[in-house]
Amino acid sequence: MQKRFIFLFITTILLTLFVLYSCNESNIVENKKIEKQDKPVLKKVINNENETGIDLNNQSISKVAKGDTVKRKDIKGKEIITPKKPACDWKTVEVWEIDHYEPKPGKIVGVWPYYHSTSYLKNLRTKWGYSGIHTINHTVYGNAISAGFNKQNIMADCTFPTGTTEYKDKINNSDASYYYIGEAVNHKCLGNEGKRLYSPDELNDVISYIHNHRYGSKFISDGYKRCGHFDVLAGIVDKIMFSSYKHWYKVNLPGCYTNMGWGEDYENYMWWSGDYDQRPDWSDMKSRYGSKFSMTWISTFEITEFDNLFGHAKNLGLNSVWVYGYTDNGVPVAHYNDEWDNISYYAWDEGFLRQFRRKYYYTYHCLEPDPCSNCDDPDAMWVLDSVYKSGEIKEFYP
Repeated sequence: MQKRFIFLFITTILLTLFVLYSCNESNIVENKKIEKQDKPVLKKVINNENETGIDLNNQSISKVAKGDTVKRKDIKGKEIITPKKPACDWKTVEVWEIDHYEPKPGKIVGVWPYYHSTSYLKNLRTKWGYSGIHTINHTVYGNAISAGFNKQNIMADCTFPTGTTEYKDKINNSDASYYYIGEAVNHKCLGNEGKRLYSPDELNDVISYIHNHRYGSKFISDGYKRCGHFDVLAGIVDKIMFSSYKHWYKVNLPGCYTNMGWGEDYENYMWWSGDYDQRPDWSDMKSRYGSKFSMTWISTFEITEFDNLFGHAKNLGLNSVWVYGYTDNGVPVAHYNDEWDNISYYAWDEGFLRQFRRKYYYTYHCLEPDPCSNCDDPDAMWVLDSVYKSGEIKEFYP
């Protein structure tokens, strides 16, 4: 009997230990599951401003840069914040890059474009800040209107053949603030330039028609030899421009027969071209013609002069600078489409345009074998990994 009692007692103790061990093992497994669940792996955030990254708990997160904090939720739903440390071999740099230019109130940067598609003209207006445009015919005028140009800053060409009144149709069909006949009296000493030249009577007819049919619009012409015929032209038109990209100076040498049929038949002086710096001519134009000289031409080939030319235009109080990009053969200069950024930059620098920049994030990766020791070296090898275009734009000032 006593042996039986001892056997039952030992059996009971062993059964109790087995039950306790089994319960404890299930808790250990459950704890391991919890511990594993508490270590989420974040998916890679795609560098696109229209997308967001998603963490393992399906919590949407906004864009983060290295060094920012990352928010997520633990298994109980409580939000926790863990600092995201930057790695030694990665860095992100903020850069403000030029996004576009806009017109400056009271100023016009105009263009005589070689290409006339609506998309091309729109890019000149929205990207480079051109608010003025010369239109060679009504088709180009229509494209300019479609591209968003305001008729208040359109210069419509109204050149016409000898003995016709074709200018009337051009003025009637294109509602503009400026009507233009180029170099209307610019002659050589032994005849004309091989192009149409105009008499005072014709020019007076044109300006009368403009004033009577386009109230408030102006008649514009230009030239560069400030002779007696040019003085007559400047007296007729509303605005006079300088059309050369060289310096022209007067030489007291006889022998200039104008062959114009009006004004001086013989001039006892000549005009010679000098270097490629027309600023002295602009100053002379301002001295001669005052407020009538408030706008002028520059050329896209004047690569190294844009800062000086816009600066001198500002010093003279000009309110409009117009850009011309043709060669003497009627084709665009070789780098016609390469200079828009330089022209607009110096126009902004001298107060003719407004400049707007966009923030970008440039992310670089260091390729040194020991990043934390070597990547701080100025000569360390950093390579561009990605560029993030933000939506932040702001105006910059010279």
